[in-house]
Amino acid sequence: MGRQKILLRILYAIIFLVVSVFFLYSISKLLAYFNTGAGDNIYYLSEEIFDEPDSVVEWLEDDHYIKGEINKYIRSDISKAYARAWHIRDLSIYHQKDLGLVEHFTDPLKEKIITAYSDLNSDSISTHRITHNLKLHLISYDKQLVSFSDIGSQHQSILYTEYGQDTITNTRSYNIVMTLDDGVWRVRQFKQL
Repeated sequence: MGRQKILLRILYAIIFLVVSVFFLYSISKLLAYFNTGAGDNIYYLSEEIFDEPDSVVEWLEDDHYIKGEINKYIRSDISKAYARAWHIRDLSIYHQKDLGLVEHFTDPLKEKIITAYSDLNSDSISTHRITHNLKLHLISYDKQLVSFSDIGSQHQSILYTEYGQDTITNTRSYNIVMTLDDGVWRVRQFKQL
């Protein structure tokens, strides 16, 4: 009986080890599954995405024919959303991937921006907006749509190529239409003048 008892204990030990290894393997696969993401996520890139835009937004005198009032809080929300949209656009072009464009632009504009950075090949452009001078043309009665011009917007672009880098400082003007969708101001149209 002593020998049979020892063989039984060895058999139980082997079964225990096999079950333990299988259990640990299953747990490790489960943890690996829950630690994987859905692909490139903006939260893994860098802190620069979450930085506040370094540009200055100033409001010029509104058009004279505007009916109704736009209060300073709506104006502030529009300013922040507009500067943030340019910031995300510039970062997306620099990193050549979508870094949250859907939060700041409507779908047709998002697709145009994606096409723009897809055409860059290996070159990259780092753009920093310096100033935005906004002149209000229209705000809807329900405060859901706004149209304004960004007059004399200054920005500095650095083009990185295989031959080095070029710095370009430029001043441009834009006509902008923004809409308030789900509590978020998004750029619906922008056209360079």
